[in-house]
Amino acid sequence: MEEKFEEVLKKLSFKNPSLKKIYVISKLRDESYNFLPENLIQEVKVVNYSINERALLLSCSNNFVKQEIVFRENEILKKINQIFGSDEIKKIKLV
Repeated sequence: MEEKFEEVLKKLSFKNPSLKKIYVISKLRDESYNFLPENLIQEVKVVNYSINERALLLSCSNNFVKQEIVFRENEILKKINQIFGSDEIKKIKLV
């Protein structure tokens, strides 16, 4: 039986923090259309994930986009955590 790379990475991420970080970042990059508003998908990039802070670092193309992300932060966090099925991300940081 073949397993998808994502499933293997998910299983390994429970044991290794580095692999967890890779899993979270890659999953969110692939699923950005599910948690970002449609008009912001091209303007926002997933940059990093801090395991200790449980914080997601997003890069925004301009200040208007940053303001929109801040305004919708709770909604975005809720959608992200639905993707993972747990409270994986507690806050969003912007650059």
